[in-house]
Amino acid sequence: MTTFRYLFAACSLLLLVTGCKKDKDDPANDLFATYDRRALLTRVRDNAAEPAFSQLATQAAQLRDQTATLSGTTASADLVVVQAAWSAAAIAWKRTEIFSFGPAETLNLASGIAAEANPTVIDNALVATTPIDQAFIDTRPATAKGLWALEYLLFDRAAGDAVVVARLTTAPDAARRRAYVAALAADLAARATAAHAAWQTGPYRTQFVEADGNDVTSSLSLLVNASVQTVEALKNERLGRPLGDQNGGTPQPATAEGYRSGTSGALIRATLEGVELIWTGSGVATGINSLLDHLGAQSAGGQALSGAINARLGNALDRATGDVVSLVDQNRQPVIDLQTDVKQLTVLLKTEAVSKLGVLLTFNDNDGD
Repeated sequence: MTTFRYLFAACSLLLLVTGCKKDKDDPANDLFATYDRRALLTRVRDNAAEPAFSQLATQAAQLRDQTATLSGTTASADLVVVQAAWSAAAIAWKRTEIFSFGPAETLNLASGIAAEANPTVIDNALVATTPIDQAFIDTRPATAKGLWALEYLLFDRAAGDAVVVARLTTAPDAARRRAYVAALAADLAARATAAHAAWQTGPYRTQFVEADGNDVTSSLSLLVNASVQTVEALKNERLGRPLGDQNGGTPQPATAEGYRSGTSGALIRATLEGVELIWTGSGVATGINSLLDHLGAQSAGGQALSGAINARLGNALDRATGDVVSLVDQNRQPVIDLQTDVKQLTVLLKTEAVSKLGVLLTFNDNDGD
């Protein structure tokens, strides 16, 4: 029996050693080691993240300035200008959505900027008597501030702009409503400016590039996981909910993000553009797909994995037009086709790219795709 135990231990040790040697000698590992990951991360930072947050800061500042001009004599034409500024800021936010780590976590951007609005909580803020200043905004729940609270206050899909103007000018709470809108926009601008500064001059600018491995804390892992999380949310929530996937197949157009403002299609396209910048790159720089090419990564269909990702992204971007709400109401097929493209993109990123890049998928919504 003792001899057997020694023999078993020796065999186990041999398997461990040969197993480790196999991992070390894996050609894919050698190729990963010879690729300049810091150059890739520098390109992502300088050509995707920093410009995206710069645009968000610029658009949020313009929205802040426009809302500050609202007065008791605001006309419909003035409201249209403010609404356009809101739409530009919302689209800019969606292009940054994929960078949900680092400064976004530190600054708590998701809850400060993009929490789903709760009309009841917002209305309660309007009937309160506490002066509206930054301290008041700081005490508001996430559901009563940020982009979607502003959308609730600046748009009314059913009643129309004339009613919104009346609420801002002649309603009993008009002055407080204008003050609340202006304060929310100022808070949004401050958050956007802080996020841009973190990518432009903050310590994370260097930390992001230096984390050049493929372990769970690496920037590559963060980018891949954020990509998967982003397309999963697009597939399941922003497309699936309006289509009725979570309601027994009965469409729920009012659940579409951007429902009040009619911007659902533009917001989806902006999200996909953010994903595209990470993987395909911009006109002057390449993204993660260049690493996949260096690794010789092939898709299950036998083509270059980068090409498969590019094709799926391109199809989805081409379909991301029009208002999802109207399409779901009138002709669901274009939305279904878009969701199909996003589903296929999800599989490419979540299964094939994760495997080829050797990163650990830490995000999982357990829907089985």
